[in-house]
Amino acid sequence: MHVILKQVTTEASEARSAAAQAKQEAYARKQELEQALAHSSTLESRLLAAIKETEAARASEAFAVAEV
Repeated sequence: MHVILKQVTTEASEARSAAAQAKQEAYARKQELEQALAHSSTLESRLLAAIKETEAARASEAFAVAEV
């Protein structure tokens, strides 16, 4: 009986350890995802700014051509 109790206690301890490790991995993946989303948002903002600059340059060029 004592051996079975010891074995069950060991298995429970291993299960708790595995659960804690899985929780840490999930937290790390969540952090990576949040960082990637923030980076994506930054890139999107930069892209929109570049598009607006391109449109402004085209409008300026069209105006300059029209003046000639």
